[in-house]
Amino acid sequence: MLLSRRRHILVLWCSLLCSVLIAPRAHAQPVTPDPQLTIAQLANGLRYAIRPCRDPAHAISIILHIDAGSLREADDQPGAARIAAGLAARGSKTVDPPTLNAIFEQLGLSAATDLRTAVAYERATVRIDLPPAADPPTNIQPLLAYLASLIDPDAGPIASDHEVNRQRRQITNADVATANASTRLSAKALPVLLPEARINVRPPRDIPGIEHTTAAQVQAFLRDNYTPAGAILVVTGEFQPEQLALLIEATFAPLRATPPRNPCEAHLGTPAKPVVAIEQEPEFIKDAVQLLAFTDANPPVVNRQAAREQLAARLTFAALTDRIAELAQDKENPIRAGAAFSLNNATTMRMSSVMLMGEPNTWPKLTELAITELRRAIAHGFDEHMLASTKARLIASLDRAALESNTNAPALADRIADQLARGDTPTDAAQDAALARDLLQDIAADDIKRTMANLLDPARAGYLVVTPTPAASDTQKVQRRMSAALKKSPPPVRSEPLPQHLFDAPPTPGQITRLTLDPHAAVLSAQCAGGVRIHVHALDAATGRAAVALAISGGKINETTHTRGLTNALATLWARPAVAGHSNIQTERVLAAHGVRISGAITDDALCIIAEAPADQLNIALEFLRGVIEQPAPDPKTFEDIRALIAASAAARAQRPLGALDQVATQALFPSDDPRHQPLSADEITALSADQLAAWAHHLFASGDIDIALVGDISRAKAAETAAAVLGGLKRPIRAPQEPIHLQLPLGPIAANAESPLATPQAAVAVGFRGPDRADHRDLLHAELAAIALTERLTRRLRDQENLAPIINVESRPADTYLGSGRFQVTATTDPTKTTTLVDRIRSELDAFSREGPQPAELRAAKLRLKGLWHTQLEDPAYWARELAIARLRNQPLDLLTDTLDRIDQTTAADLTAFLRRYDKPSQRFTAVVHPTNPQTHTPSD
Repeated sequence: MLLSRRRHILVLWCSLLCSVLIAPRAHAQPVTPDPQLTIAQLANGLRYAIRPCRDPAHAISIILHIDAGSLREADDQPGAARIAAGLAARGSKTVDPPTLNAIFEQLGLSAATDLRTAVAYERATVRIDLPPAADPPTNIQPLLAYLASLIDPDAGPIASDHEVNRQRRQITNADVATANASTRLSAKALPVLLPEARINVRPPRDIPGIEHTTAAQVQAFLRDNYTPAGAILVVTGEFQPEQLALLIEATFAPLRATPPRNPCEAHLGTPAKPVVAIEQEPEFIKDAVQLLAFTDANPPVVNRQAAREQLAARLTFAALTDRIAELAQDKENPIRAGAAFSLNNATTMRMSSVMLMGEPNTWPKLTELAITELRRAIAHGFDEHMLASTKARLIASLDRAALESNTNAPALADRIADQLARGDTPTDAAQDAALARDLLQDIAADDIKRTMANLLDPARAGYLVVTPTPAASDTQKVQRRMSAALKKSPPPVRSEPLPQHLFDAPPTPGQITRLTLDPHAAVLSAQCAGGVRIHVHALDAATGRAAVALAISGGKINETTHTRGLTNALATLWARPAVAGHSNIQTERVLAAHGVRISGAITDDALCIIAEAPADQLNIALEFLRGVIEQPAPDPKTFEDIRALIAASAAARAQRPLGALDQVATQALFPSDDPRHQPLSADEITALSADQLAAWAHHLFASGDIDIALVGDISRAKAAETAAAVLGGLKRPIRAPQEPIHLQLPLGPIAANAESPLATPQAAVAVGFRGPDRADHRDLLHAELAAIALTERLTRRLRDQENLAPIINVESRPADTYLGSGRFQVTATTDPTKTTTLVDRIRSELDAFSREGPQPAELRAAKLRLKGLWHTQLEDPAYWARELAIARLRNQPLDLLTDTLDRIDQTTAADLTAFLRRYDKPSQRFTAVVHPTNPQTHTPSD
């Protein structure tokens, strides 16, 4: 007996010893790279990666990452990285601008819009995306040759005095035009929170001192940084990998070698004690408290241990976000919303953050709550229910990424380029999901505690307080709250286990009374006995993916002066659903654990709920839609949060140049006595009540027609049966579709001018005419092609050549229900002193386009881009499901979904000129201009 016990103990000791010795070895195992990826390095230091991807058809994405971010600037080169990136889109010493334009035109592209550059702290990026097409690109060698010329030590971008001055003006104007609350807060808060960090001295935007940077300094920056040794080339799409590798080597290998680069240094100087910044921000209507910690970036993910650390961080902050959501449900708490995240900013640093939002003047309490929850996580981690729920949703999100990203050339290129720049072993999304399933099993509370203590210790964090009210002049109030909270030891909390389903029992199944097939659109339709209509389309391209959309008639078209905004609130509610007696937190967790993602859409005459899901989880999506119909109204606290969110969005939109412009144009273009068409104000939204929304939702779902569309990698017959079983038993009235409405619209030419207290000292203009109705598919297509061609032309002329508009866009907004109310318009931001000149130039360009039409290269590029957009949309189950459900609700044909690609090919330049001549008439024209009330604060553009 004693011998047996000793043997048993020996076996246990051996097992423990093996686990101690084997576990570290297992965690040190290298991560397996993506087997479809080819990676190589040339003798001159250039690294390249190519990864075939045949969906979407014939699309190719090319990314050139250059180790030339703002942290590489010398002390006398402020803004050189941003200027250099802009120059990279303007030609090189061996490929001048006319030749560059010709290269892009030969491929049906435009250098002005299809050659994109960007710059961050560490990297500059040059990107070219060839959209999906019927035929593969004939020759991308000229594109590669141009990219090679940018990092050729003996060539490089053209950095003449003229080009550098031009880029500097564009950068200054663009930064002013795109300024928002986030950029303003970063510029003011980071120097306080990280006073020693180099990232404050060398920001990639809002750059102090850029006006003094000379062409000679930019040339020096280019010589030092635009080199093969600091570059990574990534190509994804449909091609022969062996042939492409030979082409890359033949193009880039002749470049002269340069010395290897030293790593970037961020010099964070993270404070050892809390640092506080308090800022007033007019775009915020709530208080916000954000705790931030900046640490060295995690080591590259090259083995299982590093992958485990990354997963532990992701799990930790996802669970903390869930904890914040639970707190926001408590009516006694001031928290209205919040989130937490931790991510690497390339290789230099990692930022970890938690943000809580509440009503004005609650920031002292929010600060205390944030500290309390971080200290609770450091002391106790999270319980098994919270961890199990968060792990399930994390795995579901990785599975979704595996279904979506591996069939998308641009997303794949982004992923690979980021992995290589960080030094990670490049993997595909499916590998990530499989590895996470394995590693998450043994990540427990102790890992959470250690991760939180390392990444976001509130005793060493920066505190950013943002308030819409005048900010306090000192930080004593925050300091007192912090000191008290840091001394407390909060106890652990328990979470509820995650429900597996939304409903405990299946519903009474519906009965299908009639089945019909639309052979042209390949749509199977089922009429249920209760009145619900179900439509199913199988989508071969949506491997493993599916979507279900529920469209219900009514909504905005039925609103009155006293109910305006209720439809918007109802659609926003679906982002925080609560069904089947569950709270919205429980509902969201069940959906996320099954990979279901919810969104809403509104038209004038309908609402649509879209649930995207893995094809084998459609039943959960259908359960959710059943719950929405049976319980359409939110609880009062959720409504308060939704109302505040919409009001904040409306208030912020009114302070932005293009948002204020849209309001001014809308007010001028529609009858002033019909409230349904006027822009919603924050005050109108704030006046709505939970009782109003409940009554509105119950009325809408009790009286409206319902059409349900299922699209994806599914069997039509089986999907129709499943949908009928879950939703077909609902009793619905059968009504005639909403007839289009003819409004008495104001006649043009209409001119609207306004001044507005904009947050950005930029003006905005809109020049256009009333456009087509959505039901007119021919004119709808011609309007979209004309908008694309004109966007490219005006970008090239008015932005790049004449420096009149840092942001310019041409769009077609077809009318749905109110016939004749569509818009075709050019919108742009500009210096307040240039609005008259810009309006005149836009009008002259529209007149010229109407007379002459697009050039052959412009039309070819517009067709290619629009076909690429339609290829992408028609392979997206969510897009197909939404359009199918709404079209059937309106009893409209489906030829927009089935015939558009062929119609694009058949369109001629004469079609576009004819379109403009039919619509662009004086009686249909309009102009709107918004000036800031404080234009004197604008930085001059010249």
